[in-house]
Amino acid sequence: MAGPKKFRPDWWVQDVGKRIAWVREEAGISQTKMAELLGCSQQTISDYEKGLKDPDPYLMGIFCARFKVTMEYIFRADVSGCDPALARALLLGHEELTNMQHDMDRYMGKVLASNTAHTA
Repeated sequence: MAGPKKFRPDWWVQDVGKRIAWVREEAGISQTKMAELLGCSQQTISDYEKGLKDPDPYLMGIFCARFKVTMEYIFRADVSGCDPALARALLLGHEELTNMQHDMDRYMGKVLASNTAHTA
């Protein structure tokens, strides 16, 4: 008998995966090396980062201790308990990504407006 189905919005799992990838990349290690450190497969790390699989809480505990981040950061984007230098880098990265998303939204708005004007 299968357990209850987990409900996770797609954006939640993807955002968690992005934060895992960001921390790993900031540490300058590969998915393979991270898998070795956590005692899992590279495919598991890849699945977490792509948002294809919910992260295992036990492995995330090891991950957080190893990379000096908190579960609150991984699962809620709260950097208050993270290593200060890493927290600054994470916030800067988040701000940079947000700015890029806003730029892309403005660009796409202009493209759509232009296409609509030409077809009208």
